[in-house]
Amino acid sequence: MRKIKTLLICFIIQQSILFSQENIVYGIDTAEAKDIFNYLQNVRQRNIDKSDQMYKYVKNIDELPLLVWNDTLAQVARNKAEYMATHNHFDHVDLLGKGINYYISKAGYELDDNWLDDPKNNYFESLQAGYSTGEGAVQYLIIDKGIPGNGHRKHLLGLDDWNFNNVDFGAAFYRVPSNIKADYSTYTVIIIARHHY
Repeated sequence: MRKIKTLLICFIIQQSILFSQENIVYGIDTAEAKDIFNYLQNVRQRNIDKSDQMYKYVKNIDELPLLVWNDTLAQVARNKAEYMATHNHFDHVDLLGKGINYYISKAGYELDDNWLDDPKNNYFESLQAGYSTGEGAVQYLIIDKGIPGNGHRKHLLGLDDWNFNNVDFGAAFYRVPSNIKADYSTYTVIIIARHHY
C-alpha cells in the first residue's frame, strides 16, 4: 500500500510539472510584460502590502505620477529583449553601437535632439536577465544591489528630477526557447521615457 501511495504521489507531481511546462510562453511573453507594468505601477503608487519587500523603497517618497503604457516603447522593448537573447548580448549598447535612445527615436517616439547626439545614449532603459518572472526582475532592479548610484531604482521609481517626469512606459519579457544559445533564460527590458525636457 505504501508503495502504491508513493507511486501515485510521484505520478501527480510529474503531471503537475508537465502541465505547468505546457503553459510556459517562450519568446516574447506579452502577459508577463503587462504584469511588469501593473506591478511597477502598484509599487510606485504604494498600492502594495507593507510586507512586500518593495514597500521599504517607496514608503517615504512623495506621490509619483502614473505610468502610461505606450505601444511604441513596448515594441522597442520587445525588439531589444529578443535581440539580446538571439545575439547572446546583454548590454545597453548593442553590437552595432546603438543605445535605446536611437531605437526609441527610430521607432517614431520623438525625443529631444540633444538626447540623440551619441548613438550609444541610454536615458530611459533598465535591463535584467535571468529572473523567471517580470515581477522578480522589477524587484531585482529596484534593489539595485552593487549598482553605483542606484540608477535602476531611480529610473523605475522616478526618484530624482530627471526620472520623476518620465511616465511613458513600455516593457518586454523574453523567455529563451531551447533552440537559442544564450547565457540567460530570460531577458527583461523596461523603458520609461518622455519626449522633451
